[in-house]
Amino acid sequence: MEEAGVWQGLSPLEEAGAWQELLPLEEAGVWQGLLPLEEAGVWQGLLLLEEAGVWYGSLMKGINMEQVTATLISNIEVMPAAHLLWLESPQIASQTQPGQFIMVRCGQETILRRPLSIHQLDGDRIALLFAVVREGTHWLSRCQAGDRIDLLGPLGNGYRIHPDSHRLLLVAGGIGIAPLRFLADKAVEQGKKVTMLLGASTAAQLYPGHFLPSAAEVIIATEDGTAGEKGVLTDLLPDFIGQADQVFACGPLPMYQAMAQMTELQSRPAQISLEVRMGCGRGVCYGCTVKTGHGLKQVCTDGPVFELDDILWDDLDW
Repeated sequence: MEEAGVWQGLSPLEEAGAWQELLPLEEAGVWQGLLPLEEAGVWQGLLLLEEAGVWYGSLMKGINMEQVTATLISNIEVMPAAHLLWLESPQIASQTQPGQFIMVRCGQETILRRPLSIHQLDGDRIALLFAVVREGTHWLSRCQAGDRIDLLGPLGNGYRIHPDSHRLLLVAGGIGIAPLRFLADKAVEQGKKVTMLLGASTAAQLYPGHFLPSAAEVIIATEDGTAGEKGVLTDLLPDFIGQADQVFACGPLPMYQAMAQMTELQSRPAQISLEVRMGCGRGVCYGCTVKTGHGLKQVCTDGPVFELDDILWDDLDW
């Protein structure tokens, strides 16, 4: 890397003192307090590493991962400000597991890739479900069939179904359905009984029911009562935990914090997927570090799926 001159592109970071700001990982709240690194231009130096192929060489040896250019097949808005994309990507489709994610390059104006969960799999095709929130996802939402999109993945550690589990409870809060649709498919294929709790703020924000596997039992809750039960998912959850061998969840931080306080879950295996801002997605920048019962972990490489009781929830403020 030194002979290739890669580090020369990073010298502005050292001169600016950026590395010193990133080093004290053990201090409380370091990562939560970081300024938007992309806006500060910090990642411009790191981008040179990817272009030089360093990610795949010395930094990512042994990782089953591809950088590919995938063809967009379709792009539809399935909920207000939420899009479902289907892409042709046999390399990623052949390797991915439920709960893993990919890093998507969203045009020339955004330096950082965007992490998106694999939502569904169909032969050589993969689906992505995402909310349109910032410039990167705005760009992605405007892409059309035939466009070519740069992907990196699959990345991270996904959900793990225990061989002796027969009844699975999936808890999807809002856009948290993104990784759980793939898991539901896999569980049904394995002959598991799947119950899904699907929640949203209002009926218009619900994931369309006809997209869900017909073999899954679906219970709906909306905060305003316009569809299903009135309330949040954690109001319904205690009634279903006792029927499940494993619980899998993806949703907002308050949902996880409420789950962590439930006595019903203290003796029940529960896995959750953390959705946080990521810099590199490959364990290099430490920008997605979280505190766990087993020390500091990186969401991109150690997760995004963790055991519910392993995360120190009081130290998270995303």
